[in-house]
Parts: sequence; structure tokens; C-alpha cells
Amino acid sequence: MKNNITLHTQTNKSFKVKLRLKKICKSKGIKLIDVAKAVGKTQVTFSRITTGVSPLNLELLQKIAEYLNVSVHELLEVEDGFEHYYGTKTNKWLGIRKID
Repeated sequence: MKNNITLHTQTNKSFKVKLRLKKICKSKGIKLIDVAKAVGKTQVTFSRITTGVSPLNLELLQKIAEYLNVSVHELLEVEDGFEHYYGTKTNKWLGIRKID
């Protein structure tokens, strides 16, 4: 997967993912700098996170999704061998897991 970033979870697991951020922003007519400001990051810090130089955590990912009015899983493309998973009753996105 090209342009991977590392997503760190609350359980200290990390996954390689690809953000669909630029594509989503372009389709909504939103600039990345506006997303950065909305989630409380400078342009430089946000750029480092979205290019994989600095780690991305679920809290920030959720803030980005909320600002863009998309679900978290819409922002992420997971690497081979992993999948998004959802609650059985709520169908709410719960995270990423390794496929057995």
C-alpha cells in the first residue's frame, strides 16, 4: 500500500492504513488547512500526521471524520490481511482487525 501512515490505537496496537483524506476533501471542496484548524493542529503538524511522519491516533481520526461529516472507516483504506469491523447490534465502526 503506497503512502501508508501508522494508526495507533488505545490498546497500543498499530496498523498501516492509507488515508483517503485528500480525495474526500476534494470532493467536498474543503482545504486540508481548514481540516487542520478544525481539529486543532497547525498546518505543519497536520501535514506530518497525514503523510505518516508522525503517528495518527483514533481520537484525531474521529475528529477529522466528524468535521468532514464522514464515518471513520470512510477515511481509511486498510492493508492486506486486515479489515474494518463493526458492532453486531449497532453496526457502528469499532476498528481494524487482522483477518484470521
